[in-house]
Amino acid sequence: TGESARVRPIDNFTESLVNHTTFREETIEPHTVDVVCASLAMRLRARRDVGKSSDTVLKATDLRKAYKQLGVSENALLDAHLAVANPATGRAEVYMSKAELSTTIEALLATGEYTEHELESLRGRLHFAEGQVFGRQGAMAMKILNRKIDDDKRRGTVTAELAAALAVLQNRVVNGPPRAVSTRLANDWFVFTDACFEAERPEWTAGIGGVLVAPDGKKVSCFGLCCEVAVLSVLGLSDKASPIYELEALAVLAAFDTWHGVLREAGVVCFVDNDGVLGSFVGCKSSSAGFAIFLKAVTRFESFAAITPWFERVSSIANVADGPSRGDFSAVNSVNRVSVDPNRLAKAVVQGTLPCIPDDFPHT
Repeated sequence: TGESARVRPIDNFTESLVNHTTFREETIEPHTVDVVCASLAMRLRARRDVGKSSDTVLKATDLRKAYKQLGVSENALLDAHLAVANPATGRAEVYMSKAELSTTIEALLATGEYTEHELESLRGRLHFAEGQVFGRQGAMAMKILNRKIDDDKRRGTVTAELAAALAVLQNRVVNGPPRAVSTRLANDWFVFTDACFEAERPEWTAGIGGVLVAPDGKKVSCFGLCCEVAVLSVLGLSDKASPIYELEALAVLAAFDTWHGVLREAGVVCFVDNDGVLGSFVGCKSSSAGFAIFLKAVTRFESFAAITPWFERVSSIANVADGPSRGDFSAVNSVNRVSVDPNRLAKAVVQGTLPCIPDDFPHT
């Protein structure tokens, strides 16, 4: 280099591919509260299974001044609070995050205007708050908020759509149930659903079916029903050439409503053979505006039943609900068959809910 005879290496072991021969985690990912609770529950069950005591013993061996603020006795929970150091004052303060978020949203709704910075700041805090609240009912509202931020407007007016989304998020932050980890999640129930639409079969043009499979793999219950013109009319599908997309979703909701007592607080795996419905229920979104009622119903049921179902695809030939959706119960003739009221189901779904959910259950 220059007049000197010094040699400087230019390879930081990337070009020579040396870095590809080894790997090291750069950071440690902290566990979220649900992972911590699940790991504790697993260890307590393991001790119980081998005959050892599963009673918890709590003792603070360090940071006694900080730990004494956390409730250990259920009687002391009402007095428990979490204090965080304020870097500006150097003193510990109690932060009211729920109240602060609620006040921020109320201010936006009152003024009817927003700035890009205000929405971005609100989104970050809402993402954190949503992680502490059970259910996915806020997912669609968050998508509306994200879309407004992506519009790249420095200032804007709070539209009716955005106002409704902010009201939903405010209600969830203030009234939403906390995330819970249930020991029943170790027992997975399997729900198979299917639908058919065959215009050449006037006696059974549209139908839905479902089969419930127990954790041990045994089929324990099933249903199958014909969706007549009146049902399609209630759902706004009577003029649609092929409403199979909506019928597949209706089959899932019928299964949830029928077997809600068994599925409540349990692990649930739902098998469908329609990619569109699978993607919509997993991502909680759809390109069809009319599909929003189905998404509202499924997310509301998740909150009501305290479950987080896993949606998976199954090929049509392996779907045991294919026959019942067409009125053929030969493959499940020894399984308990239950009846479903399609008119009552359709009227509830239009309202974004299910018959099994009480009217006073909060929309959070």
